[in-house]
Amino acid sequence: MSVRIPRAVAAEKQTVVNDLSPLHDVVDPDAIDTLYSVDGSKTVCLSFRYEETHVRVAGDGHVDVTPLDSE
Repeated sequence: MSVRIPRAVAAEKQTVVNDLSPLHDVVDPDAIDTLYSVDGSKTVCLSFRYEETHVRVAGDGHVDVTPLDSE
């Protein structure tokens, strides 16, 4: 999951992952991976700001990225 989030943000911002700040500057990637590796945790929902976007990760692993200025 911690790999999918920067990819989704990079796609939304129309840039490459290497141009983003490290995810670990905002959240603990290992904690995210652990949280979403548990089977059946469909009630989990994670939301945070990263690279001037609002990132929402649903329990099924779907990553939704929206620019902060569109909220």
